[in-house]
Amino acid sequence: MMALPIVLTGGPGGGKTSFLQTMRHTDPHAERYLLVPESATLLIETGLKPGSEAFQEAVFRTQIALEQSCCAMQRDSQRIIVIVGHWILWLTGKLKCF
Repeated sequence: MMALPIVLTGGPGGGKTSFLQTMRHTDPHAERYLLVPESATLLIETGLKPGSEAFQEAVFRTQIALEQSCCAMQRDSQRIIVIVGHWILWLTGKLKCF
């Protein structure tokens, strides 16, 4: 049976990352989860500045790459995917994991 994804979404400061950190440290089955980060946060942490069209394009491309990589790993391992933030491939109908 293929595992269905869990999608955490919400506004900035909504507690998504805090929840995942808590889950990672307290759930005895945490190794079963593939945690896909929100690409905008990753890009901002690298020093890129939000607000431009180029930044939005980078967010989109990075998120797609992260989601596709985890989907490929999920098919091989039957792990559960947890995607944080904007689930781009699902919204565009291009996700082929499930």
